[in-house]
Amino acid sequence: MSEDLIHRLRSHRSDKGLWAALYSKLRPAVYFAVYRRLRGDRALAEDVTHDAFLRFIRYANLDALDDEAHALAYLRQTARHLCWDRLRHERKVVSLESHEAQEALETWGADEGERNALRLDVERLGRDLSPSDQELLTALIEGIDLKQIAERLHISYGAAAARVSRLRDKLLHKINDL
Repeated sequence: MSEDLIHRLRSHRSDKGLWAALYSKLRPAVYFAVYRRLRGDRALAEDVTHDAFLRFIRYANLDALDDEAHALAYLRQTARHLCWDRLRHERKVVSLESHEAQEALETWGADEGERNALRLDVERLGRDLSPSDQELLTALIEGIDLKQIAERLHISYGAAAARVSRLRDKLLHKINDL
């Protein structure tokens, strides 16, 4: 890649034409990286790409960038972080002990016996899970929160959240396969 645009932007930071040229040149690579990460959601990929460029324009230290390849790496990294943020905020996670599940049980008139039966069904689903996943499932069924699970398993809070998310995905696949 040519160093021309980055070098020219250093000396002409307010030149909208140079920014437009850089955007036109780097946008496709950033967009397609974002598009893949967001599993084909075009509208969201457009938004994240746009946000990545806005952050680049506002916060990037052009003097620290060697060339357009370095600028592209910066933009892709920014876009990657924006994707994680968007996915984290948009992902709907239903807890085994969620408020909605509690309301559903109350609506259906579930008594303690039915709740225990439901817990047994969930435990049966977990029989062929790994021992660590079974331990995690048991903790969730007992109503232990993520902080306590992390402490019990001697892992970080984020690692516990990731493990719970993966466990929910496994259980959902098992339920769908029934």
